[in-house]
Amino acid sequence: MQDSHAEAEIKKYLRSVEKNLRGVPSRRRKEIAKEIEEHIRQKIDDESDMAREKEAGKVAEMVLLEMGSPEKVARAYAPEMPKEHWALRHIGKVTALSGFAVFIIGIFLVLNQGIDAMSAPPEVVQDDISLAPTESVTASIHVSEVRSLIFILSMDGGSVNYEIQNPLGSTVQSGTASRDGGLEKTIVNPIEGTWVLKITGGLGTGTGIYANGDYQMTAIKKEMAQSVKAVSMGAVMIVVGIIVIIVGAFAGLVNSLRRR
Repeated sequence: MQDSHAEAEIKKYLRSVEKNLRGVPSRRRKEIAKEIEEHIRQKIDDESDMAREKEAGKVAEMVLLEMGSPEKVARAYAPEMPKEHWALRHIGKVTALSGFAVFIIGIFLVLNQGIDAMSAPPEVVQDDISLAPTESVTASIHVSEVRSLIFILSMDGGSVNYEIQNPLGSTVQSGTASRDGGLEKTIVNPIEGTWVLKITGGLGTGTGIYANGDYQMTAIKKEMAQSVKAVSMGAVMIVVGIIVIIVGAFAGLVNSLRRR
């Protein structure tokens, strides 16, 4: 039977050990303290069998002295923490910081490349078509450092014949466009030079206006295409960054609650 002084010393020792187990989750701290307490009481019981009851207090002090300082005992259990709990302790911070970094990069891309996109608008040549059967229109656009060239021909009425020529004078496409189908053709990485769109009034009889509609040639600059792609990527990164920050904050909260 241990006296009140011995009991007080044991409890004081165990509290000190728990205090030095910072970073270890609360449940595991209690388990460690319980293991140490059982070990201490077992040693006291073994020693007390050979000592008078009145010396129980001295036996307890001797056992605690043999155990070593609470700091030393706590350090003996410290290796458990990096293996089992280091990730839980830091995952919230690391995740949140990673999300913030992604968010900042996304903001930079949107602002930086967005300005580039606005400073490099596509070149557009367009006009209305109003043709009699024997009339024609020739439109041209000069391209340089262009990612794609888009031809659009739409008809409100009648039909027209069209021909697209590259800077070498070769016909790359020809046919008839009507309000039933029209024309939309994209040429990727067109060669540098002047591209020509020839439009001639379709087959018809009589005089007056036979076909009406409009045409449009749009040259998309390489710089603009790259900037738009970067802006889109930046926007995605902003969203991902926000999500990762939220996940990191939640992980940190969960870990904080587990450590209590």
